[in-house]
Amino acid sequence: MIEFKHKLPAMNIDGKQNGTYNNRELGFPSILTTTDPKLGLFIRQLRSNIYDDRSLVFIDGKILMTDKNWIRDHVHVMKAMRHWEYDLKSFLDFIIETQREDGQYYELIKQLDDVHWSFVNEDCYVIYPEDNVALIRLELEADIEYLVVEGAVYLYKTTGDNEWLKKILPNLERGINYVMSDEKRFDKEHGLVKRPFTIDTWDFTPMPDAATNRRICPDSPMSIMHGDNSGVYQAMNQLAWINRKLGNEEKAFVRILSWQFGASGVWKPFRDFISLFV
Repeated sequence: MIEFKHKLPAMNIDGKQNGTYNNRELGFPSILTTTDPKLGLFIRQLRSNIYDDRSLVFIDGKILMTDKNWIRDHVHVMKAMRHWEYDLKSFLDFIIETQREDGQYYELIKQLDDVHWSFVNEDCYVIYPEDNVALIRLELEADIEYLVVEGAVYLYKTTGDNEWLKKILPNLERGINYVMSDEKRFDKEHGLVKRPFTIDTWDFTPMPDAATNRRICPDSPMSIMHGDNSGVYQAMNQLAWINRKLGNEEKAFVRILSWQFGASGVWKPFRDFISLFV
């Protein structure tokens, strides 16, 4: 093993910028041609806008391909990337495999001298000292659980891997159950997902300490954001679709009802009844 003078990866060494953590990699698993050069250049630019952020992350003995090392960005980019990328699975799988027992996911991987890990409490990050990186969940964000479901659907529609889908389905359902039940994530009075008062779906608030505090504190002003709830509604429909694909018709039916009726604070007994089945 080679011992380096400075521990890697790092953002800065002796006060000098040391580039990004992620290592760039080229790969062209597909070719698209056109007889119109202007259209071809336009398509190439669209692809390059995404491909330029293709990166590798080294963690826990694994090499993960990410398009930005943040599962939110990665899933949104999958909408286009799935048409040519040959490794859509490694980063998504890692986020699913490291899911907490209560259903919460972590979301990003950063080198230790990028101090995102210090913005949250100890239960929201895992340090990998040998890799000099941390796996982190910015606690105030409420969209990760539904985005993992969305990413799984993109991947399945690309690969058609039924065995993989069957394997991860319990994780996907546990994540959505978590965000619809945990007291810091779900407003029982309104029957909707909540978060601190952030700027849209971003990870910071207008509070004075927003630059370094991404926690949910006892005095955090809370809000209900349309995107979190439309995302969970989408995830419930996607989980119903997955269950139908796997032959679980009754479970698919219950999934739809548990949002359409059970998420409403008006009919709490129905939500309690539905929770026995999901």
